[in-house]
Amino acid sequence: MITNQRTNELAWASSRRAIVTKQAARVNGKRELDDVLRSVGALQAVSANGQAAGPEMGMTDEQELAVFDRKVHRAAVQMEREMVGELAALGVPFFGGEADKEGQKGRLGKEELRVLQKRMIQHLEDLYKD
Repeated sequence: MITNQRTNELAWASSRRAIVTKQAARVNGKRELDDVLRSVGALQAVSANGQAAGPEMGMTDEQELAVFDRKVHRAAVQMEREMVGELAALGVPFFGGEADKEGQKGRLGKEELRVLQKRMIQHLEDLYKD
């Protein structure tokens, strides 16, 4: 599970860097195109359909990154759910029950349960480091 999580995290980070690199190349390419067009008397780059090229044709760079970040967040939440389910199926303590939602006596609250789950994960990592 740890290896799978690490692989996913590296892939997400690599994909995000690729998007940023692509955006930077897009800006440089547009700048070069604008320079060439200015040198021949045109004012700005235009797209194939005659509209001005640039962010107004689609998403801005920030919007594109925000969409990617939301997709990564959804995937990370799904991965966590699957890992918790897997740990519960294996019978790992603190991963099979639900947190106290109504303040029932003798039940753990969400924060307490989360702390114990983190401690159990750390303990398992220490035991099975390889």
